[in-house]
This record gives sequence, structure tokens and C-alpha cells, in this order.
Amino acid sequence: MTHPSEVPAATAPPSEMSFAEEKLFFNTFGFLICPRLLSQDEISGLRREAERLLRDDWGTVHDGQERQQIQGFVEQSEALVDFIRDPRILRRVQRLVGQKLIWVGSDGNRYVGATGWHPDGSNMNVRRVKVLFYLDHLLRDSGALRVVPGSHKPEFHQKLRTLLQRRNRDITPYGVRASRRHRINSSGFGVSADRVPSYPIETRPGDIVFFDQNIWHSSFGGYSGRAMFTMNFAKEPATEHDWEFIIRMYRGQLNHVRRRQKTRHPFLYGDFLPRHSDPELRSIIKPLLDRGCR
Repeated sequence: MTHPSEVPAATAPPSEMSFAEEKLFFNTFGFLICPRLLSQDEISGLRREAERLLRDDWGTVHDGQERQQIQGFVEQSEALVDFIRDPRILRRVQRLVGQKLIWVGSDGNRYVGATGWHPDGSNMNVRRVKVLFYLDHLLRDSGALRVVPGSHKPEFHQKLRTLLQRRNRDITPYGVRASRRHRINSSGFGVSADRVPSYPIETRPGDIVFFDQNIWHSSFGGYSGRAMFTMNFAKEPATEHDWEFIIRMYRGQLNHVRRRQKTRHPFLYGDFLPRHSDPELRSIIKPLLDRGCR
């Protein structure tokens, strides 16, 4: 059987959108796909580094039985931290949400089975972007990310709350646990979860996906052990109330480390990011360090 990472490369050409078109697309639909943003040499290096971190976390090969998730993932690797400042990533995020950014965090994952419908938060005041690096070739029926276009917008977003299928319907921000979904195969709309109208973002390694963290997303049909890591940014909050939301996200991520992660440590941001030689990179983490996050 062919492993998904060995499937021949997609034939779609790189995006020919202008930056203005990218921003319009992102603001309208809540996501953006950048095909072939990274070279095959770059993705090979990223895969080796990501798999090293995932393996070191468990101390063994992933068994395919349980999802593996590591918070503060990118921050553990000097090589991965360098990609935060990569202009193909950082400048694009700045164009999408604003020049003045803060770092939210990162995670590394090996997935098992389906991921039910959810947003990474429902805060419409603090604009947040997730950048996804997939390490396997994923199609609509083999674990590709599915999104409901436009569901990052407040009115539509609220109408989809039924999709969450949690006993506690409160939607929680990125990194903060809520009650476990108890009917992952049901949508609450009279169709199975995998039949909810959506757009499948089929990717191959080297394609990068950007999405608004308020967008509703899921995946179905994926094989156990498929790998992905993320980088998360936010527009710098304008009020102390919005800063409180960012701090809650940080505490939620740290709580995940303490309760669920196999390798536990009392920090998220590591040594490489706060001490980086690039002042711009240090500037996106400094406001969090000043507020006691580390």
C-alpha cells in the first residue's frame, strides 16, 4: 500500500494570486492555500526535525492508537523557529491581519482517525491566524482538512454551533480543553458529519495553509499517525480585555502540557525564540514575556 507521503505530487500550479487577492480571499472565505510554498529539500528537513521531536516526546515510535499533541513544538527547535521569520510566512500573516503581530504558540501532532467539527476559538475581537505544515499528502477522503468557507464571520459562525456536538456547548479558544465530543459522526443537522457542506483542502508536503482560527474545520478518513505542525499568530491586542483572552489561551496550552503531554515542562516558548538574534522575532514574543508567559 502506498504511504500518503509517497503519492505523486499534485499537478496544480503554484498560486498566482496577487497579495491583494490573497487578502480578499482570506477575509472572505477564512482560509488561504499556498501551493508549493516550500521546496522539497525544505520539507524534507522539516519532516526530519518534526519526526525527531515527535519521537523524542514519546520515546518510541507512534503506536497509531492515540493522538499525539505537543504544545510549544516549534519553540523546541532552532531550525523550526527560523521558519517563523521566513518572509513567505511572516510577511503573509502581516498582510492578512496586520503588521503588528504577537506569537500565540505552536503544536505538533500525529492524528488518529477523524477530527470532528470545531473552531479553534470564537473570539471575533482578536484576529488569529494558524499556519499549517502538513507532512503527508492528504486528499478529501484521506484526512485532508475540511473547512466551512466564511464560517469565521460572526453571524454564520454562531449558526454552526450545533456542529460542536459537546455536552458543554461553550466553544473554547486554541489550546483550552472543553468537554469531549460525544457524537463525532453526527453533525446535529440531520446529516453525518462528513456530509456537512464544506471545502476539502487537499495538500501535499510543501503546500502551506493559513486559516482564521474562528473558522469551522474537521478531517475525515485519515490514516493513523499522519503528522502536522502549526504556527499561530495574532494581531497585537488593543485592549487589556483582549490581552486577557491571549493569556487564557497561554494558560490553557500550558495546562495541556501538564495534564496530557508525555514530556512535561513548565514553559512553552523555550530558549530559541526569546533569545533569537532577529529583533523582529524577539518583538513578537516580548509582550507575552512581559506579562509573565514563558
